[in-house]
Amino acid sequence: MQPCCVCGEPFAPTNRKHRHCSNTCVARSYIRRERIKKLLRQLSYEQLEYIEAVAQLQKEDQQACET
Repeated sequence: MQPCCVCGEPFAPTNRKHRHCSNTCVARSYIRRERIKKLLRQLSYEQLEYIEAVAQLQKEDQQACET
């Protein structure tokens, strides 16, 4: 059993690549990805650099907490 990447509900995947528990969660995941793509197209280069820097800092912070 593994958790669905959208809703967190445990499910038994029938294939190693399965990440969603249902077609509803597949659709929700797709809609979320499309919204993110649309928002990223609207950002300027400077804003993207800022977002990448914040994401890197969060990743480093998370790694520091795990060790």
